[in-house]
Amino acid sequence: MQWPGNSSLNNMKQLLLLLFAVSLQQVVFAQEKQRAVKVYAYVRESHPGARPNVVRENGTPVQKDNFKVQSWLIFAEIPKGVTAKITHVTINGQKVPVKIEKQTTTPIVFHRPGIGTQVETDSLVPATKNTVWKLVPVPADDFSMPEKKQPYTVVVHFTVRGLRHSTRPKEIIQLPAVVLQ
Repeated sequence: MQWPGNSSLNNMKQLLLLLFAVSLQQVVFAQEKQRAVKVYAYVRESHPGARPNVVRENGTPVQKDNFKVQSWLIFAEIPKGVTAKITHVTINGQKVPVKIEKQTTTPIVFHRPGIGTQVETDSLVPATKNTVWKLVPVPADDFSMPEKKQPYTVVVHFTVRGLRHSTRPKEIIQLPAVVLQ
C-alpha cells in the first residue's frame, strides 16, 4: 500500500540526488582544473661554427647553406597528489616521440657560455615541491623535426584517471642561439 503523496516525495529525493551528483562533479572538475599540469617550453637554435672555405677545381667557391639546428627543452610540472601520465607531445601539429625523465631538483637552470670565461644562466623551471618531468624529443629514423613556424605550438597530451587531457605552455621562450665551434 502506498501512502498518498509518496510518489512526489520519491521524485523530490531523486531530484535532490541528481542535483547533488551534478554539483559534486562540478567541484571535482574545478579542483582538477586548479591542479592542472603546467608546461614550460623553450626552443634554442644552434648555428655551425667556423666553416672552411671550399673552392672547386676551377677556382669558384662552393656556397654552403647556413643551416640551423633547433633543440627543444620541454618540462611538465605535475602537482602533488595528481597521477598524470604523459602520452605524447606535438610540436607545430606533428606528433613528436619523447623520452620522459624525472627531474629530482628544482629550480632547473640552463648554463651557456658567455663572453670569455663567463657563464650565463637561464632559469627554466622555478623552485617547486611538485613533480617535474623533462620531455626530451627523440629523433627516430623516419622522423624529422617540424619546420619552424611562427608562432611555435607545443601541446603536451596526458591522462589523469583514464581521462585524456592536453595543455599548452603560456608561452614558448626562445633562448639565445648557441654558436658551435
